[in-house]
Amino acid sequence: MDTLYFLDYMELACYMVDNADDGKAVTAVLFYDDAKELLKELACYEETEIGSIDLHEPEWNGYDKEFYITLDDDLTIWVEEAYHEIEETGFKGYFRFGFENSIALIDSNANSLIVKAAEENDYIAEIEIGENCDKDCNECVFDNDSEDLKDIIEYIFKNIFEE
Repeated sequence: MDTLYFLDYMELACYMVDNADDGKAVTAVLFYDDAKELLKELACYEETEIGSIDLHEPEWNGYDKEFYITLDDDLTIWVEEAYHEIEETGFKGYFRFGFENSIALIDSNANSLIVKAAEENDYIAEIEIGENCDKDCNECVFDNDSEDLKDIIEYIFKNIFEE
């Protein structure tokens, strides 16, 4: 599985919007604090709309697991808890998500069972964001200290125009 590194939540939101504009649904699997930060960035795009957001502080309802933050191909934002316990059926686990022409971006600290829940996505990648990223910042293309224009141009052509 690939690992994608994002300098910050704005860069992750941009990646999601770009792919949604190309007709792909994109789901980021994140914990509460990261999900909240990503939602702030997605809300900055004039084209995005809110479909449904089920996101509560862990202290409020005791849920401390991952959330699915999905931006579908018409730029609608959906947020739901990833893990469910359904008393009536006895189901305990992660709901499956994704379908043809969709992308799953999974936090590197997420439960490994989420990869199985994401198996119907066309592309699955682990992600690391900013301060959570364990990659040497000299390797990040958009590192604030980087002034190498050639690296930035190569990044743009590789990640935006070739997709």
